[in-house]
Amino acid sequence: PDFTLPSDWRYQLALDYRFDIPTLGDDYLWTTEFLHIKRIDSAYWLDASLRESDIAGLAADGRRILYNDDDSNFDILLTNTDDGGRSNILSTVLSKSFENGWDFSASYTHQDITEAAPGTSSRAISNYLNTPSINPNVPDDSLGRGRFELEHRFVLNVNYSAEIFAGYNTDFTLFFERKSGQPTSYLSYLDSSLARNTLTPGVTGGDFLPYIPTAGDPNVVYDGVTEAE
Repeated sequence: PDFTLPSDWRYQLALDYRFDIPTLGDDYLWTTEFLHIKRIDSAYWLDASLRESDIAGLAADGRRILYNDDDSNFDILLTNTDDGGRSNILSTVLSKSFENGWDFSASYTHQDITEAAPGTSSRAISNYLNTPSINPNVPDDSLGRGRFELEHRFVLNVNYSAEIFAGYNTDFTLFFERKSGQPTSYLSYLDSSLARNTLTPGVTGGDFLPYIPTAGDPNVVYDGVTEAE
């Protein structure tokens, strides 16, 4: 109920600059662009069957919600989140075409993206369970780096065009790309009954972000090993 169609605000600033380099040629083009996207009313999936009265308490870290709900029922609801994340994308390109048939472009792109739920599945239950989170039923606890963010990307294109056969142009292109890997989240391996009865009542599984202890953390009990091990 009251679902609002997601939208976003986009702010874009671009600069084109043409210049000459002595002995290397004229009419080089340098383009730089910055794009900011603010997501509004982003889609989010939660279990509407869980109520505040079902909360049994918090885990030792003070953040993870523990439920006392053993009716094995769930009701996945498509709703909106107040903070769906944002994107800051900076790109810059240097290009030049030469009269002898050569041309090139070199570009760099930097992405800084956050999101609450990527929504990559066609099933509501999968979108609910497969979003890395501390508490799947709390949208703000799922806000993190964008799943498909590429922090750094370098691209180089070199092209040569010549009329090898009369009346037909032939192009030779060299393409080079180097980029960062996609973000990775460490997830907790939980006993299925623990997830089904306490963390995500009624369903089995979930991508739960682990609790990372500090040195001498009183919330951690070591079973059979020392802290140093």
